[in-house]
Parts: sequence; C-alpha cells; structure tokens
Amino acid sequence: MYSVFLCRQGLALRGDDDDQDGNLKQIVCMKAYSDTLLKDWLVKNYNVYTSAEIQNEIIQTISLQVLRKIMAELQSSPFLTIMIDETTDSSNIEQVTCVVRHIIEELEVHEEFLGVYAVDFTDATILVSLIKDVIIQMNLPMAKLRGQCYNGASVMSGIRSGVAKQIADTEPRAIYTHCCVHALNLAVGDTVKQSKIMRNALETTYEIIKLIKYSPMREAMFKNIKANLFDALTVGIRKLCPTR
Repeated sequence: MYSVFLCRQGLALRGDDDDQDGNLKQIVCMKAYSDTLLKDWLVKNYNVYTSAEIQNEIIQTISLQVLRKIMAELQSSPFLTIMIDETTDSSNIEQVTCVVRHIIEELEVHEEFLGVYAVDFTDATILVSLIKDVIIQMNLPMAKLRGQCYNGASVMSGIRSGVAKQIADTEPRAIYTHCCVHALNLAVGDTVKQSKIMRNALETTYEIIKLIKYSPMREAMFKNIKANLFDALTVGIRKLCPTR
C-alpha cells in the first residue's frame, strides 16, 4: 500500500546512500509506532522484505499491473496511433518516450503512456524495431495501427528510410502526421526570429530572469515588489468594484 502511494506520487522509495532514510522505510517505521506486530517485524534480522531488491520487484509488479490494464483497453479499441519522441536525459542517455492514442467505447480520445526506453542510437532502424517490440509486448496486431505521430526530423519523416516510411511499408494504412505541438513550436520560433521586437524582448526577459535568479537578495526584492503590486492592485479593484 505504501509503495503504491509513493509510486503514485512519483516519489523515490529509497534514499541515495542509506536505505534507512528512504521514503518507504520511513513510512513503515512511522506506522510501526502504533502497530506492535509491525514493530516486532522490523527488528528482525532476516526476511523483513524491505531490501532494495524487494522494492524493485514491488515497483515492477505495480508497473506490470498498470500495463495489463492498459493492454486490455487497447485490445478493445479497433484503431490505434503510435507516438514517440526521443531526448537525452541528465545522464547523457538517449531516452525514447512511447505513447499510444486510441478511442474508447464512449468515443473519448485517450492517450496511454507505455514507457520510456533507453536506446544506444536514435536512427530509424532502431526506432522502428522499438515500436514493433512495444506493439508485440502489448499483444497488439500491426493491422490496428492507423496513425503515426512524430516530429519532422528526417529520421522520423524521411520519405525513403524514415520511421514513418518503414512503418508504412509494414502497415500502409498507418498515416504519418507531423506532431502539431512540434510544428507549432517551429512556427513560433521562426516567427520570433523574423521579428526584431519580439527577439529583443525575449532576450531582455531572459537576461532579467538570470539577473534575478542568480542573486538571492535580488530575488527577495523582486518577491517583495510583486507582493506590493498585488496588494495595490487588489485595493484598486475593490475601489472600482465594491462588494455589496
């Protein structure tokens, strides 16, 4: 139960060095104050079932249970759309996010997060293999695939050997769509570059943010100014719109 709570909140079960400082162990110890049986259990030297290996097994069991539920929903959907995107995490490892979009019986659109997968390279062949492996793991036929949604990079949208082309060779009805959010981001970026006023405004804003954030004293002054402006604005609104 405690493991489910921590996973649901996105909190780590263990600490960095000492397992005694981990969230799960501390929650269990707190519960032991009012539970004599649990307290006696924790003082044992063996078979306590709070080790790092057991915690990892608990997390894996929870994740598999969630994936089984998602898999049952996807199997009842007639058509699916696959969406993936890659990025490099803080440890310089390429991570690929995989999401499936489908429609439930009530004709509501649902997007299900399937996982983040580490890859050595992000070329088209590896990404296509990853997509096919994910679909197979979810026990889904490629024939259900009716859409692909990626960014516009050549690895994804290349007309000769891109991910979209290779998936379309397997399932021709899987239509590729350039990610709308990514396309919007590119359009906004190009628009800002063409406007000197917008470009200068964003650069000035960025420099002001750095000026404030890199100094605790300036940030404290900024918070005080913001609070005073908010109070003055509140008083002004109350004068203009008095309550009855």
